Amino acid sequence: MTDIADRPTLTTTAPPAIAEPTEHAPRCAASQLREEWDAAEARGYFAAAVTVLPHSEQARGILQHLEDLLDDAVADEGVESSAARRVLIADLTEYLEERRGRGRPTMARLNELRYKMSSIQAVVPEGDPAIERRRTEEVVLRGYDPAQRDGAIAELRLIVDLWDPHRAPDHLALSRALRLASLLRLRGTSRDIEEARRLTDTAIQWRSRVHGAEHPLTIAARLAAVRNVLEPLEARRDEGPLRAGAADAVALGSDMAASLYGTAARVLGEHHSISVGTLACVARAARLAERPADARLHAERALALTAGRDERADAGVPAILRFVIAESEVTAASSLLGRPDGLQRWMPRRDPRVGRAIVLLDEAKAAIGHRLSLAPWNARIDRLRAALH
Repeated sequence: MTDIADRPTLTTTAPPAIAEPTEHAPRCAASQLREEWDAAEARGYFAAAVTVLPHSEQARGILQHLEDLLDDAVADEGVESSAARRVLIADLTEYLEERRGRGRPTMARLNELRYKMSSIQAVVPEGDPAIERRRTEEVVLRGYDPAQRDGAIAELRLIVDLWDPHRAPDHLALSRALRLASLLRLRGTSRDIEEARRLTDTAIQWRSRVHGAEHPLTIAARLAAVRNVLEPLEARRDEGPLRAGAADAVALGSDMAASLYGTAARVLGEHHSISVGTLACVARAARLAERPADARLHAERALALTAGRDERADAGVPAILRFVIAESEVTAASSLLGRPDGLQRWMPRRDPRVGRAIVLLDEAKAAIGHRLSLAPWNARIDRLRAALH
């Protein structure tokens, strides 16, 4: 088994020239969108804009166009005569609110989702994708609460079926599988992790077959597979140093993250949220491998790529990056990390790196707020911050 310390570090040279995504948002004139049109076309346009191209220059123009459409639709007195438009208004409103305020407490988001779902149920038939997608989101939000997690996982298991021999799973089924995998990782038993891996691997296989190996949806599923490897290791590290036998798993997670980052940066651009999330996993893998200098380097680069946009829309990644940088700073300032008694005597004024770490931890804590999905990182921040007092 190769010693982690002897493994070559990931190079930090600029990624290859950025290629245009293979799937572009469908082109449709504003005049066409303001007339009667079916819900599938509306949702296809919306999904392409917000799923495939977030944070790219092209997407900024699309999202501005969507905001204009929302303003026009709301101003149209006859808009509620069209179920397609009514659903689109709900989709746009939810999306724009998420981009501007994803840091809201989980329970507040849950209550808003339930209210909006009730308004849509009046205009679309039972089983409509607009309803089913929101039902899935409602279950997942409940699952972030540890007291409701077991019930939410049981509910999702009842509706996730990827192995029907008579039909291929659709986009909603694959999305549900990946959301279930995220809750299983949070609960974190050995059986949960194995189930999460099985669900994620199946989603990758189907998305590769349907969309291609480098489609953004396939890349996103591959990112979930990287997290399946890293997050159980991170949970074990919370309890103490990783055992020697974990080195192979750490190396696997590091290799998976590095390979995926190269693909994501080339296909989507390094500023894309998936690319940034993948580079964050490269930093997390370096942290697990006890390479704090590499962890800090990759985390600082990833954090720089998020500059200039609303951090609340990045699924907590900037907060995680700040923690990784802070922990690396403390490690560099003191060899006593892991011995809180020693850290308590290491006063911030003794080394500016410790002072910087405290600032980063406080910023990370503020960004996480009441987001239950980031509870493990919240606990890590609290532990390190307490050790520095």
